[in-house]
Amino acid sequence: FYAHFADKYELFDYTIHTMYQEHLEQSLSDAHQLTYANLRALSLATLTFLTHFIGHCAPSKRYDVLPFEKQIQAHLRDILLSWLDNLDPLKIPPDLSADLIATATSSAILGAVLYHAHGNSADDPEQYINQLMTLLMDGICAIVCD
Repeated sequence: FYAHFADKYELFDYTIHTMYQEHLEQSLSDAHQLTYANLRALSLATLTFLTHFIGHCAPSKRYDVLPFEKQIQAHLRDILLSWLDNLDPLKIPPDLSADLIATATSSAILGAVLYHAHGNSADDPEQYINQLMTLLMDGICAIVCD
């Protein structure tokens, strides 16, 4: 054990990363760039992974933040950055960085799916992801601002 991992927390991080990566590979086998379909599939895969994980390994109530949230968000961010790298650079507005787009989008996805995974929404997962996609694709002001 200690020949491969510093402690049980490092083993836990490795296990979560591996499980999440395998789940994404099954769900996103042909996803190589940022498209509506790929973003939706990434969001739904993250929701199903976290719902399954939280349902079977319910975290302690003493955590406001799950120990692996930063790791999942970093993984989401890395995927989004790689997809953005495969886009035509002219598609990204000059006043926005790919890093900001990936960071904000990964935060939005993770926050929304954690909310649902913890049982705070009665919506069907597909319907919930459709609502999230409307928000991500249209933006909040395009939807509700005057």
